[in-house]
Amino acid sequence: MDVKDFRHAKEKSYFAISSVFAVLIHICTLGIFYIIALIMAIPLWISQQIFKAQVFGHAVKVTEKQFPKIFEIIKKQKSELRINKDIEVFIYNGQGIINAFAIRLFTGRYVILMSNLVDLMLKREAYPELEFIIGHELAHHALMHTSLTRNLFLFPTKFIPFLNLAYSRGCEYSADRVGIELTKHSKKSIRGLISITLGSEALADSMNIEEFVIQEKSVPAFFGFLANIFSTHPRMTLRVKELLPLSDTIPENIVSEKKTVVYDESRYMPK
Repeated sequence: MDVKDFRHAKEKSYFAISSVFAVLIHICTLGIFYIIALIMAIPLWISQQIFKAQVFGHAVKVTEKQFPKIFEIIKKQKSELRINKDIEVFIYNGQGIINAFAIRLFTGRYVILMSNLVDLMLKREAYPELEFIIGHELAHHALMHTSLTRNLFLFPTKFIPFLNLAYSRGCEYSADRVGIELTKHSKKSIRGLISITLGSEALADSMNIEEFVIQEKSVPAFFGFLANIFSTHPRMTLRVKELLPLSDTIPENIVSEKKTVVYDESRYMPK
């Protein structure tokens, strides 16, 4: 798949606007931001090496021999995304935090999955949800959201109120679209976002996706807008609302019983 086809319109628009401002600022400041970047390169490199030491020393790397089912998801998704460069995935003790993120350092590309997120999904055998989350994070790398060159170019826009945050939200929408494509437009995969929002293993399977989206209508218009423009991520109700039309049309039971759910795990087994 060509990930460029899945860039959200908002990401494209805000990247174009950001690029114009970035070029103008670089010209007007005679490239001073590049000089600042060079000055900051050494302390930034040191901080990233400390981060790497923390991850390799305190997290568990997913490999062919370490959590092979998860490794198979990563391997297949990297192939579909045509990612040839190495991306190392770690499971880290989030101490209650249910989240995941992608990061690019001078020395490599990484995806960090918090242990509570993995537990929330795998204890329920909700592989489509985990597949979506991993696909979303890999998409950030494939779409160059973590690119050092791109982020250095756009660095001046961080000083323009709200613009950089708007671009960030657009990137999240794009990564979501790639995630739903990788999971074959499965409505079950969208539950990955709602599971993170809910944070409850006991209630996750009984969530009604459509009812969750309806909550967006109750968000106060002005204050909802205000909260959104100060955030790096769109509201979950908005993200799910964007994905729902892209998912399959097979109706789900409002309450699903685990014993009736049959999911082919063989696709995640190493060959």
